[in-house]
Formats: sequence, C-alpha cells, structure tokens
Amino acid sequence: MPKRSKNATLSETADLLERWARKHSLLEDPYVEGLLGGLRNNSSLSYWVELKAVEMLPLPKTTLIDQNRGRVNLLNAFRNVMVFVPIAFTWAAISQATSAFARYTETGSSRIVNFFDFWENGYGVLAPFWKLSNVALVDFMMLTFIIFLSISISLLESRVEKDEKFEQSQIDSERLSLAIKIDQALLPFQKPTIEVVNRQVKQSISQLNSTTSNLLKIIKQQKNLTTPKFNLKQIASDLKNIKTSIRKMR
Repeated sequence: MPKRSKNATLSETADLLERWARKHSLLEDPYVEGLLGGLRNNSSLSYWVELKAVEMLPLPKTTLIDQNRGRVNLLNAFRNVMVFVPIAFTWAAISQATSAFARYTETGSSRIVNFFDFWENGYGVLAPFWKLSNVALVDFMMLTFIIFLSISISLLESRVEKDEKFEQSQIDSERLSLAIKIDQALLPFQKPTIEVVNRQVKQSISQLNSTTSNLLKIIKQQKNLTTPKFNLKQIASDLKNIKTSIRKMR
C-alpha cells in the first residue's frame, strides 16, 4: 500500500510538471525532460532529489507582457520618426515658396512684395497647400498629434510595467509551488546523510526516554496493587538502567 501511494504521488507530480512545462513551452528543457522521465519511470530518483527544483526549474517567459512591450517599442519608434516630420514638412514648404517666389520675380511683376507676403498670398504662383497659414496649421496638427502620442505611450508603458510585475509574481508563485511539490515527492528517495541519521537518532532517543519515564510512573502506581503479576522491582530496575544508558548516549 505505501509503495502504491508513493507511485501515485510521483505520477501526480509528473502530471503537474508536464502541464506547467507545456503551458510555458518548456518541455524541451533538459532538467524538465529528464525529471519527467525519472518520475514517470521511477528511475534515478536518488539523483534527481539532489538537484533542488527551486534552483533547477527554468524561468518561464512572460509572453503576453513581451507582446505588449513590443507594441510600446513600436509606438516609441513611430513617435521618434514623427518628431522630424513637421520639420521636414516645413522645409519642404519653404522650398516650394522660395521656388515660386523666384518665378514670380522673374515675371517682372510691377507689384513689389516681400517673401512672407508672397508666401501667404501666393499671387497665383504658389499652390494654396503651401501657403504659410496652411503650413502652420498642418505643423500644429502634427505637433499636437505627437504630444498626445507621447502621453499615450507614457501611460501605456506604466500599465505594461504594472502588468509585467503582476504576471511575473504569478509566474514565480506558480513555479515555487511546483518546486516545493517536486521536492516533497522526491524526499523519500533522499540518501541518508550523517546529519539526517543523527537527527533521526536524537528523535528516537527522545521518544524512548519519554516512553521509559511514562513506564516508570505506571510501575510506581502498580506497586499499590495487592497481587502484581510481574516482578515490578526487576522491571523498574531494568527501565532505570535503560534511561541511564539513554542519557549517556545524548
């Protein structure tokens, strides 16, 4: 019966480990693969018990958080590019305006205007899209978009960081719980060491000493009986000798 219970514990632990490894795509990890084989086949368990699961279990990756972090990085890259778009657009507008102004002056128009007046009015030479007021409006819209984009990215980064800490704590807790169950399942297969033997001997001596003391108390009570069935004096003497020997061993 105990052997069957021990095998059932190993099988249950193997199932837990396999589900956990499959969930985090860690079935091909050398430690997980080897330990699963040992638990399933009940082999080399004295070796696996020496490898503490808390230290040897692989660390799962936070896949969902990695995806969100990738989106944040993509938005950051897009924002960094967008910062230069208003500058490029403004210089393109200046280029269009100067070229149109040069053509306007080459026509020999009798009306003398300055460059900014020409840039704003166009005088039939500059396309309406490149007029100064329109360029300023487009720049304003793009800069406003960049500002809101930067605020959104900051808020998203804060949320991703918070979610990342929460998910990591969940993963660590799940990993630690599994490691404890693995160590508990393998504990009966641990090779006895000097420390373990000494601890068990001390526990046995302590229990024997307590039992001896209780028996002596019972014998003292039995002395009041008129017809004892045993040689109580001899039993008491033997128990005292045992207790003395126990004290010398401790």
